[in-house]
Amino acid sequence: MSRLGTQRQFVQYHQKVLSYDPIAYWPLDEKQGTVAYDWVSGRVAGAQNGAYTGVTLGQPGIGDGRTSPLFDGANDYVNVYSTTFRDAFNGAEGTLMAWAKVSGVGVWTDTVLRYISAIYIDASNYVLVRKATVANKLEWIYVAGGINETVSKTPISETGWMCLGLTWSKTADKMIVYYNGVQEGVTQTGLGVWAGNPAAAYTCIGSLNTTPLYTWNGYEAHVAVFGSALPPAAMLDLATV
Repeated sequence: MSRLGTQRQFVQYHQKVLSYDPIAYWPLDEKQGTVAYDWVSGRVAGAQNGAYTGVTLGQPGIGDGRTSPLFDGANDYVNVYSTTFRDAFNGAEGTLMAWAKVSGVGVWTDTVLRYISAIYIDASNYVLVRKATVANKLEWIYVAGGINETVSKTPISETGWMCLGLTWSKTADKMIVYYNGVQEGVTQTGLGVWAGNPAAAYTCIGSLNTTPLYTWNGYEAHVAVFGSALPPAAMLDLATV
């Protein structure tokens, strides 16, 4: 592909994500530095910029002409908490999307809990995507008011990029998860009532928190949060580069 073609491709994917009006969007395509820029608040204002810790930047991306960070599975994470994001986040209606890739097939069987992304208030209210301790198992979890909605994909041993999505709507009483743009498992109903705001130390990419605990071992890119539950057609569109 020509350089011009590559540039067009990455611009088109970024524009696609932004066209769905996210409340926050971290492409994670920086090649140096410690700032994970949010493309909603703007690279200059930076009200929702995140902070890299330990990651190796400038690694191969999803095929959109941009790079991604490598998380080493030990102490790497991105803290994306800000008061702007906290106030914009809607625990009753929303979508979480992230692209992720393991560093090697052995990650799926290492029996270690590994978080791709987490927005955590307390033990009764959180949304996250993670690799389970059980071998070859991926989990999407939405908990509101202490009511747990979980969908799992097993077995899985994918070593390429995965587009992972989770939508929730208290109004529609639905929690739906997506793997590469296609619904995974059954629609969850009986959602609880969300309470609280994202916690400063528990709003992270690549780990549960800033300690860090349960760190990802592999790559991530294009993490976005939306203020409503995106429809299936949108989730399929976002899974296509």
